Amino acid sequence: MDKLIDAKISIIMPAYNEEGVIGKSIEECKKSILKYFIQGEIIVIDDCSSDGTNVVLEQLSEDIPELIYTRNPINLGHGPSLMKALNRASGDYIFAIDSDYQHPLREFWKLFEARKGADIITGLRAKRQDGVHRLAISSIANFLTRTLFACPWQDLNIPYKLFSRHSLKQLLPFIPEKSFIPSILLMASAARAGLRVTQIEVTHLPRTTGKCSLPGRRLILFCIRATTELVVFRTTKWRQISPFFSPTP
Repeated sequence: MDKLIDAKISIIMPAYNEEGVIGKSIEECKKSILKYFIQGEIIVIDDCSSDGTNVVLEQLSEDIPELIYTRNPINLGHGPSLMKALNRASGDYIFAIDSDYQHPLREFWKLFEARKGADIITGLRAKRQDGVHRLAISSIANFLTRTLFACPWQDLNIPYKLFSRHSLKQLLPFIPEKSFIPSILLMASAARAGLRVTQIEVTHLPRTTGKCSLPGRRLILFCIRATTELVVFRTTKWRQISPFFSPTP
């Protein structure tokens, strides 16, 4: 790319016990995305990791001034950590990803190239590299969201989304700060608001480090809580969203 893009990009990622891969994720963000923008930031929320994630982030921040990270004093969960990062982002474009490097960062440009005519561009995992339980839970979540909110898109909870600042600013006030499933609620809200959403197929890689943060019984409890949150959101905040047809300039 011969000329820097005259915009600010915010790359945000919650992190929990990703000592083995967080450095690779941040370095790749800088090399594949950040250096092509006139301004940028990488916002990481460390959700009180019990491994050396915080140490790695501390070391990286000394060499990467664009890295902004905060450590939660207690483990809040992925959803509240994501909301913290979304509310802190100040870019013209906000790219939300996970820190586990299951999506190649270079495929960001697929989403960015589709930004004209869209308010939100999300990835679509054509071939998911997840276990049976996660695939089942994801299918149920997608079905419930489409049923409750007339949400027409697939793979709603994918951690690979590009928002225009304009669209995100309009949606965030409706999403509870302590939501367990903010990524799904944002898509449900986008459908209600009449925003333009484009989905692009992206690569999904197998997890090579870390562990699933929702094993066994915790995964079941999470599903119950997420379903309850969907129903409550449908009967409260979602009703307050009036369709607004004010697309990204």
